Amino acid sequence: MSALKAFHPAGLLIALMSVQWAPIAKTAGFSVQVAYLGIILLIMLTLASAGMRRGFVAVLRRNASWLVPYAVYLLLLTLALYGSPGQNMAPRQIFYLTGALCLSAFIVQSRDPGRTLRTGAGIGISLFILVIEIIARDVGLSWYVALQHFLTTGDFDFIVYGFFRAVFNAYSDGEDLAVAAALKNGVAVSIFVMSLIFRIGYGRRGADWRGVGLTLLALFLILMLNTRSVLIVAGVSMLLASLLRSATRHDESTAALVMKMALAIMLVLGTVLIFLTDNPVVGMISDRFAFEDASTENRVAQYGWALQMIEHNLLLGNGYTEHDGRLIHNLFLSAWVQAGLVAFFLVASFYLAVAGIWMAFVFKVTSNPQRWVLPMPFEWVAMLPILPLFRVWLSGDAGHLFLGEWVALATFFGCVLRNDLAMREIAGMRGHANRVPVSFRASRRAGQLMPSTPPAIGHLET
Repeated sequence: MSALKAFHPAGLLIALMSVQWAPIAKTAGFSVQVAYLGIILLIMLTLASAGMRRGFVAVLRRNASWLVPYAVYLLLLTLALYGSPGQNMAPRQIFYLTGALCLSAFIVQSRDPGRTLRTGAGIGISLFILVIEIIARDVGLSWYVALQHFLTTGDFDFIVYGFFRAVFNAYSDGEDLAVAAALKNGVAVSIFVMSLIFRIGYGRRGADWRGVGLTLLALFLILMLNTRSVLIVAGVSMLLASLLRSATRHDESTAALVMKMALAIMLVLGTVLIFLTDNPVVGMISDRFAFEDASTENRVAQYGWALQMIEHNLLLGNGYTEHDGRLIHNLFLSAWVQAGLVAFFLVASFYLAVAGIWMAFVFKVTSNPQRWVLPMPFEWVAMLPILPLFRVWLSGDAGHLFLGEWVALATFFGCVLRNDLAMREIAGMRGHANRVPVSFRASRRAGQLMPSTPPAIGHLET
C-alpha cells in the first residue's frame, strides 16, 4: 500500500528526478523531460485542491524574503535574454520554482508526507539503476561491464564517456551529444537529494539501516557520475548530520556512542590505508580531488573573463554571453554579466535570505531540541539546503539551481513550515489542558506529537 504513495504527484516528481535526462519531446527549443510530468501533475493538484492552495499561499507568505528578490531577478533575466539562445533559462527556473512551491504546500498539508517522500526517493534511485541497465543493454553495455572496467583500471573516461554518455544519448538524434553528458551533474544532484529525502522519511526509533544502505549506494553512484561538487557536499553533510544528531538527541546509550566512535575511527583508518595502496582507482580519485584538472582551470578562466565583462557594462549587463562556448558557472557573476548590477544584488539577497533562514533554523533547534516536533530526523532535514547553497557558486546553467536542488529547498522549507504550524497547535492545546487533543496523536514511530490531520495554517497567515 505504501508503494502507491509514490504515485502521488509529489512522490512521482521525486521518483522521476533520476531519469530527468530522458526527454519526451522538444518544442520551441524547450526540452520536455520525463520529470516534468511530476511537476505538471503537482501544479494541477494544487490548483484543484483547496487545502493545497491554502498551503501554497502560506508557503509564499512565509518565504517572501527570498522569493521576491529571486522572482524579480527572473523577470530581469527574461528581458535580458529575450531572443537569445538562452531565452528559455528564466522560464525553466520559473517552472522549477513553481513545482517546488507546490511540493512545499504538499508537505504542509499532507497527513503523512514523510512516507510519500521516502517511498518516492527509494523508487527513484531504483528506477535510475533499472533504466540505465535497460538502455545500456540496447547499446551493448551493462552495469557489470562498466563496474568491472572501472574497478580494474580506474578509467573514469570510460565511465563518463563510454558508458553514461552512450546511455544518455542512446535515443538522441545525433545533435548536442555533449549536452546529454552534462546532464549527469543534474542526475548526481538528484540522486544525492533523494538519498537525503529517503532518510527524512524515517520516523521510527533506532537505526535506519535501509537508509544507511541507500546512502552508501547513492554515494557510489555519485562517484560513478564523476560529480566532484556533489561528493564534497555529501561528505560534509554526513559529518554535519552526525554532529547535529549527537547535539539534539540524548536517548542513545553509551554503548551506542562508543560503537559509533569506533566505526568512525575504523572508517578513517581504512580510508588512509586504501589511499596508501598502489591502485588505479585510488590514483584516479586522488587526481580528481587535486583540483588541478581542466575543469578547475576553465572555471578560473571564466571568472576572470566575467569580471572583465562586468567592467565593460557595469550597470545594465551584456545580455546572453558565453566563454569558450560555455555559460558562466557562477550565479552571481552570470547574473551581473547578463542582466546588470541590480540582478546581482537580487540574487545576492536571495542567497543571503536562504542561508540566513537555514542558519537560524539549525541554531534554534540545536539550542532547544524540543522546538522540533515532527517525526522526521531533524539532522537530515537540516542537510537539504547545503547542496544548493554550495553549487550556485560553480554549477552549470549559469549557476542556476537544478531541479533536484529546487526539490531540496522545497522539502526543507515545507518541513520547517509544517513544524512551526505543529508547534503552534501544540501550544494551543497546552492552553486547554482539560481538552482532549483530538487533532494530534502520539507518533508511534518517533514518540513525538504529530498532526493526524494537516495543521491549520490560518495562524501563520494573519
